[in-house]
Formats: sequence, structure tokens, C-alpha cells
Amino acid sequence: MSTWTSMAVAEQALLRRAMQKHQLAGMVQYYGAALRWAGDSEAQPPRSYTQGEARELAPRLAEAALGLVERGRLDVRQVSGPWSDPSARS
Repeated sequence: MSTWTSMAVAEQALLRRAMQKHQLAGMVQYYGAALRWAGDSEAQPPRSYTQGEARELAPRLAEAALGLVERGRLDVRQVSGPWSDPSARS
């Protein structure tokens, strides 16, 4: 079992959002803030990411999400409205 501090910033950010029951919309911006907070040398200054910058971060988030799903730490659900259905696991 991994500890919180041994997880990558992307994993921590995804789990924080999941624990708060947020959808993934806006995740790149949230991840950028988490990178700045962690003192990552590649983090952009406090502002919204451009489309290009967001596209560069998306694969890191996808890889982290897949790893968390594989380890049973994150469930992915497809929702069609503002509220998730616990039976809608995908």
C-alpha cells in the first residue's frame, strides 16, 4: 500500500477531487495549482493554462487515473447529469 506522500502530484490531485466528489471538468487547472503548491519546477505561473499547455498535462493525468483505477483507489463513472449514479461504474 502506498502512502499519500509517495504518490505523484497527479495522483494526489485526482484523489482530492474524487474525495470531494467533483467531476473531472477543470481538472487540468486544478492539477496546475497542485503542481505550483508542491513547488514543481515545471509548473506554470498562477493563471489559466493555454490549450497547448493543457494538452501537455492531460496524458500525465490520464496515466495517473489509470494507475489509480488499476490499484482500486479510484472508480470512474459516466454521468449524464450533475449527479453520479453509484451503479453507473464504467
